[in-house]
Amino acid sequence: MSKKSLQHIYKNHEGKVSDKWTLYISEYERLFADFRTVPVRLLEIGIQNGGSLDIWSKYFDTLKKAVGCEINPDSGKLKYENPNVMVVIGDANEDPTEQEILEQCQSFEIIIDDGSHKSSDIISSFNRYFPYLENNGVYVAEDLHCSYWNEFGGGLFDPFSSMAFFKHLADIINHESWGINKKRVDLLRNFEEHYQLSFNEDILRTIHSIEFMNSMCVIHKASPEQNLLGERIITGQSDEVLSLSNMPRDFEKFVPDESENKWSSHSFNLELSYSSKLKEIEQLKKQNSTFEEEIANLKQTNTDLNQLVQNILNSHSWLITRPLRGFGRAARSLKKLIDPRRYQDMTSNYDVWSRVTGIKEAEEILTRLPELKSPLISIILPTYNTKEKILRACIESVLAQTYSNWELCIADDASTKSRVRDVINEYSKQDSRIKSVFRTENGHISEAMISAAELMEGDYISFLDHDDELNKNALLFIVDAINRSPESEFFYSDEDHINEHGKHQSPFFKPDWSPSLLCSQNYIGHFLCLSKSLYERVGGIRRGFDGAQDYDLVLRAGDAAENVYHIPKVLYHWREHENSTSSNSECKPYAHDAGKAAVADFLNQKYGSRFIKVNDGEGLFTYSPQFRFDSEHRVSIIIPTKDKIDLLDDCIESIRNRSSHINWEIIIVDNRSEETASKEYFSTVVQDSRIKVVEADVEFNWSMINNIGAKAATGDVFVFLNNDTLVITPDWIEKLASMASLPEVGLVGPQLLYEDNTIQHAGVVVGMGGWADHVFKNQLPVHRSGPFVSPMLNRNVLAITGACQVIERAKFEQLGGFDEQFIICGSDVDICIRAHQQGLQNVYCADAALHHLESKSRSSFIPKQDFLMSEIRYAPYRNDKGDPYFNENLDLMSTMPRMLTNA
Repeated sequence: MSKKSLQHIYKNHEGKVSDKWTLYISEYERLFADFRTVPVRLLEIGIQNGGSLDIWSKYFDTLKKAVGCEINPDSGKLKYENPNVMVVIGDANEDPTEQEILEQCQSFEIIIDDGSHKSSDIISSFNRYFPYLENNGVYVAEDLHCSYWNEFGGGLFDPFSSMAFFKHLADIINHESWGINKKRVDLLRNFEEHYQLSFNEDILRTIHSIEFMNSMCVIHKASPEQNLLGERIITGQSDEVLSLSNMPRDFEKFVPDESENKWSSHSFNLELSYSSKLKEIEQLKKQNSTFEEEIANLKQTNTDLNQLVQNILNSHSWLITRPLRGFGRAARSLKKLIDPRRYQDMTSNYDVWSRVTGIKEAEEILTRLPELKSPLISIILPTYNTKEKILRACIESVLAQTYSNWELCIADDASTKSRVRDVINEYSKQDSRIKSVFRTENGHISEAMISAAELMEGDYISFLDHDDELNKNALLFIVDAINRSPESEFFYSDEDHINEHGKHQSPFFKPDWSPSLLCSQNYIGHFLCLSKSLYERVGGIRRGFDGAQDYDLVLRAGDAAENVYHIPKVLYHWREHENSTSSNSECKPYAHDAGKAAVADFLNQKYGSRFIKVNDGEGLFTYSPQFRFDSEHRVSIIIPTKDKIDLLDDCIESIRNRSSHINWEIIIVDNRSEETASKEYFSTVVQDSRIKVVEADVEFNWSMINNIGAKAATGDVFVFLNNDTLVITPDWIEKLASMASLPEVGLVGPQLLYEDNTIQHAGVVVGMGGWADHVFKNQLPVHRSGPFVSPMLNRNVLAITGACQVIERAKFEQLGGFDEQFIICGSDVDICIRAHQQGLQNVYCADAALHHLESKSRSSFIPKQDFLMSEIRYAPYRNDKGDPYFNENLDLMSTMPRMLTNA
């Protein structure tokens, strides 16, 4: 037997890295000493670099099996000399991973949880693996300091933290002393409901003792008989102080009846009540914050309106374009501009609007319905321990549909609450269109959805979450869209939330199909409708992405669909409650990781070696894909200028000093600079061989000057850049150029910020402000939700500003360059529109940022010719169908996304 202490082994260990706190090592020496002389089987959850498994194999001479479980797939590369050491890759709290662990070893003497440290995972792992611990075995939960931190689902007084859970186990050990008719599992009902778990009474009876050390909890297991106090042993003869002869020896008779003890008998939980009150306070704070924001927005709108009207009336463009407008049309437009009712914030009235909107259109569709194709639509509904009131509301929303050719396919995932089955059976008997299957084992949501899909017979398949609701006209509008666009195979709509009081709020008005946005966030949401042929073609719901199984399907189906159709109506209602992501995204952090994995898998399949990885985005459930742009690819940065050398020099120095990509050239296009300082600067700056100056001896024409620069460029990718810009993001070139190099992408633009770090550009909306403008202008660059997408997410746009446009050389030449019929303004938007019309996708890349000192390099004058050209080229998106990447329910006269009052 090895005589070396664990501390000695750790101190002298070489090879794979392992880390443990000093206290842990000394405690393990005490806890595991008796196991060194007997065959031992060990499970460790969370092994990272794998060094701990090497150390256990050295410490235990009699090691029979050591199984390490790690969620990071890179750990699958670990190799061990000891054949008894095995590594399982996967989430320890997923059934397939558990099964794989048990295939390696059926039971263990030692289990160590050093996994994610999230309270939800720690409690779930204990519930899942403690049953596999042998009697007299030891279960250790490490790093419980995390249970005091919000990031890991805890807090000092959090009633659902892992530390709070283990404290409850101390009471469970003393169950026979309670004096009330309650089971051990009754003490854990709150944890069961909160984490959707089910504890076993017989397993809880085997908990022998709990030890708490700093940041560590040790649970010893023994047979139930060993955990009882047993018979009272009385020894000795002298009882002069107190006679014990009549004292009961059976402890059960010794315990008093505590059924009347209010601190034992009632179900009231002080900590839970405190937690509930805190949540109520937070909700009130949020409401108050919303009201304050609405007031501030209204005040700002009033200021903006007054300024806007004055700017329009005083502008050259208003005077120049007068011949293009009839007097009556101008009067009507001006009336709209100065009518403050148009700019009212609709948040307070949204609930009313949501209940009446679309009624007339629905009535019109119903009159045409007999003449329309009326396919059978299968609605997939997975359930698990759904609250009865919520489940009934969900099913009732389907029964209320104005379109009747549907079937509801329900799969219950082995709910432990019997009322779920009762409610489903009740509705199945009530309406033959409701089908159901009850799974005998809990397989999580993907398995449940697959089971539900096996019931479907429809031509189209749609999805409904068990705690959400459909608008009563949802299927009617879907069928109308199917008839309007028979080539479409994928349909989705806008959505909103229902709060705990049944009020509709927080609408999300989505853009049309935006693949770039979809890889940053699942903006489609739960409600989508796919043709059956598309669903089957892409393989349907896949296992392995629980929590993001719908996201995985949307990614694959959207890419494979012949056409995707967006219905700009709120047809789906997310219910807000404490366990839903709609009200608290932090409640399902595992779903964030599953979504990240789904995006990575999709992009890897689609782009292969072009794709590198998916990074976390600004917020939970947001992502930032990273693509490859190799150093051998040259980028030509084309910068037009006339004098303004101080700006130009700052711009070029920021490129030189802040850019991580070094294979670039700068083409300075000099448009008749006059100052001596400019000539001197040009002669000096070209000493850098990567920089050259090209003369553009022409009357100022932005399009022509940039085209001249493009002809002199030698790069694979062009960056058209204003001279009043400054680099912020070091890898801006890689981010923009790698995206521009994707085969389906046209032009790419970054986030541009004013000097005060508010947004100058986050995409151009054609039709905004009457012509085209920058959405989110003057807003802070922070992640936000509703009523439109966040400015911090990559997304497709119809156009991006010419202050920084990135495009591949071949695509620029394919489009014919900038249209030189535009003189100053409009050709940047025009080339984007032409790219869009040729099937290319333009992208706003929020991951790359530059400063744009806009007012310092150009005047506000716009020639009449540019208005005439813009009138022609913008027409389809200004006057007819609108900008596909905005939403018709949003106000085009506001750069801050807000709902139209007459939407």
